[in-house]
Amino acid sequence: MPESVMEDAEVVGHWSGLRPGRRGGCRLEIGKDSDGLGRPIVHCYGHGGAGVTCSWGCADEVVVLAQKAVATPMLPSTSRSEPRAH
Repeated sequence: MPESVMEDAEVVGHWSGLRPGRRGGCRLEIGKDSDGLGRPIVHCYGHGGAGVTCSWGCADEVVVLAQKAVATPMLPSTSRSEPRAH
């Protein structure tokens, strides 16, 4: 777009997204607990500003972990009796 088109444009606001990170890096693992119904939880969060960059590799790893998780049945968790509301 030519600069002349934007030179008098009004700025109507600023916006920024929050990209939370974790000390020690992202969490990418099968949790030691289940969701309360015996289903394992695959955790994948805390990538910070590198989330988009890491997404392809992390998604591949989530698939591998999920395949392992469904191949290994878990007993229902004793920490929660009801599944979390989403």
